Amino acid sequence: MTSNLIVGRVIRGKGEGRQIGYPTANLQLTESSFRAPTGIYAVWVFLGDIKYAGVLVSGVEQEASDEPRQEVYLLDFSDDLYEQSLQVEIVQKLRDVIRTTNLEDIKKQIEQDIKATRLLLN
Repeated sequence: MTSNLIVGRVIRGKGEGRQIGYPTANLQLTESSFRAPTGIYAVWVFLGDIKYAGVLVSGVEQEASDEPRQEVYLLDFSDDLYEQSLQVEIVQKLRDVIRTTNLEDIKKQIEQDIKATRLLLN
């Protein structure tokens, strides 16, 4: 593993990703965890001994602790992750965060991020 390893426990978020069909795992990071700069990243997500491709969203919203949010969408995964520990390894930054409230634009951008991640990690 590398020094850009994000380590955290999955906690409940606002459920916004689930509402639009892309549920994310919101991470409560450990003290020693790497904190990714704001952006969208192609990542590998380790759940125990199993590795999944994923898209990390970092720094979208400031939480009460003033730490940037780190949340990850696991490609081709549908099980419950609450309270699970995840390790997230950044492979490549895909883009900067684009702020919009238009749900169709958000969905289209997520689809593009997933396609780019599949190309990078396959």
